[in-house]
Amino acid sequence: MVSQSVENSAKTGTRKTSKQERVRFIFEPGRSSLNGITFTWLIHDTYEGKEKAAVAARSFWLPIAYQESGKYSEAELRQVAQDCIWQLEAQIQFLRLHFNLTADQHSHSTIHSADDRSKHLPERESHSAFLNTALAIDKAVLNELIEALS
Repeated sequence: MVSQSVENSAKTGTRKTSKQERVRFIFEPGRSSLNGITFTWLIHDTYEGKEKAAVAARSFWLPIAYQESGKYSEAELRQVAQDCIWQLEAQIQFLRLHFNLTADQHSHSTIHSADDRSKHLPERESHSAFLNTALAIDKAVLNELIEALS
């Protein structure tokens, strides 16, 4: 029976401990790839980088994961989505301030091709609608969020 449990854990990417089931995530990008450069910087000599990476992933995908689990009410989903939007908007504002950018500056992304970017955007939302929504948040709230995340 133990070997079956271990085999199942290997297939699902989880492992059981005496306290809780854990998710095992192994990610080994090439150091010179975009992911390699990002994660090398994030995890250099600190555990905080791993948490930053986890916060970023949660901010981007947690509302969808919650929705697809079927375990949360519509109100809970909306609240989690709103919290994640605030985190993402705070990071956007941080990048604008850090690199002295304005919201109206557009450039070609070096991260994804146009086809790749469209795969990651919800179909019912256009990019300009997303930007308009992101710009609507109060700057004072964003600055508070930036300070809280720093």
